[in-house]
Amino acid sequence: MNILLDNNYTAKIADFGASVLLSSGQSFIATKIQGTFGYLDPEYLMTGNLTPKSDVFSFGVVLLELLIGQKPNSHAKSGETRNIIEYFISALENNNLFGILDFQAADEGEMDEIEVVAEIAKRCVNSMGINRPTMKEVSDELAKQKALHESSWAQHKNDDTKHLLSESPRSFSKSASPSLSHCQSTHSVISFQIENNTDRLNSPLINL
Repeated sequence: MNILLDNNYTAKIADFGASVLLSSGQSFIATKIQGTFGYLDPEYLMTGNLTPKSDVFSFGVVLLELLIGQKPNSHAKSGETRNIIEYFISALENNNLFGILDFQAADEGEMDEIEVVAEIAKRCVNSMGINRPTMKEVSDELAKQKALHESSWAQHKNDDTKHLLSESPRSFSKSASPSLSHCQSTHSVISFQIENNTDRLNSPLINL
């Protein structure tokens, strides 16, 4: 199974060549293990038993890739192969999640969202399928986080607009005041010059 992105970055699932259609609660015993190593459910690898929770594990690995920007079994700087699941779990246990992210959180609200997604990913890649959430639970939680993010963004945008509108008249007043003061000063200088010239005209001429 491949997860593709269209021009609007909407995820599209494709290539179901090795997939099996299962109803909820059903499982399938494979006679030959198929799939990409690193994304395969460890229980499926050991027993050949394919269940809906196997897809949950694979999706959890994709979430890890998005969070830390590394592929399964990637190479560390030392050149050794790194298991990103173990790397990720270790970072969580040592409160170092934000030290391994492939991006920087913009604010505290976004940090909270990342922590929620990280917790979802952790549950998805649990080595025991029975301890993983269902795909519906994962989808519902991610949809909830998306809705909260959009609501927060809309509120933030609205607050910025109100702030700009409240600041505009004040800014205009401040920018206009110096000009008015300058005009009054100029008017005083001109009046003084006129009065000074008038005094000169009215004063008697002295002939030497």
